[in-house]
Amino acid sequence: MPFADKLVIDGYVLEVDVHFNGKTQLEIIATGMIDLDSGFIDAIFVDPQYMGLGAGKEMLAYLERLAVEAGLSLLKLESTLNAAAFYRKCGFEGDEVSVYQSPRGFNLNCIVMCKKLT
Repeated sequence: MPFADKLVIDGYVLEVDVHFNGKTQLEIIATGMIDLDSGFIDAIFVDPQYMGLGAGKEMLAYLERLAVEAGLSLLKLESTLNAAAFYRKCGFEGDEVSVYQSPRGFNLNCIVMCKKLT
C-alpha cells in the first residue's frame, strides 16, 4: 500500500492556519501513525520549517494518549539515527541499531526504542 494511502487510513495529522495573500488555509505540519494493536509508532514527520517548535512532541503526545485510551502499556518505534535524541527526551529508551528496509527499496539504520506507559 502506498504511504499516502496508509496515512489516510491509519494516520493522524497536525494542522495549523496559514495566512497568505489575505486568505487562511489549513496546512499539514506533522504526521504520525500508531498501530493500536501492537503499540508501534511510525511515520512521525515534521515539515522542516516547523521543526523545533513542538509539532513533533505534540504529535507524539497525541499518539501516546490514543495508546493509553486503547489500554496499551508499551510503545515501540524505530527511530532514525538523527531523531533518537528527540525520542529519548520524550521518554523512549533503546540503543540497538537495526536496518529498516523500505518498500521503496532503500535501507536505513534505525534505533529500536520503547516506552512504558503508566
